[in-house]
Amino acid sequence: MLTGLPSVSDLAIDDEDNIYVAGFGKGRRRITIGYVPKGERRFIPLKRGLHAWCVCLDPAGNVYYSTGRTLDSVRVLKRKGARD
Repeated sequence: MLTGLPSVSDLAIDDEDNIYVAGFGKGRRRITIGYVPKGERRFIPLKRGLHAWCVCLDPAGNVYYSTGRTLDSVRVLKRKGARD
């Protein structure tokens, strides 16, 4: 189903049926976080890196993910147009 992400570690689905994926990539084009819009078969990378263990969404549409197993490893991808 998804190319470029050989190992999926977690999924989250938003209110618009977009599927957000956390996983482990390989090679030079590693993908950590990405999504599949409204269940389509195309995968859109959001963040490249070594791995992500889990992913979740907040009501504002921000994507949170963890690159490790501690609270210090939690990262956020802000929704476009969001303010701090």
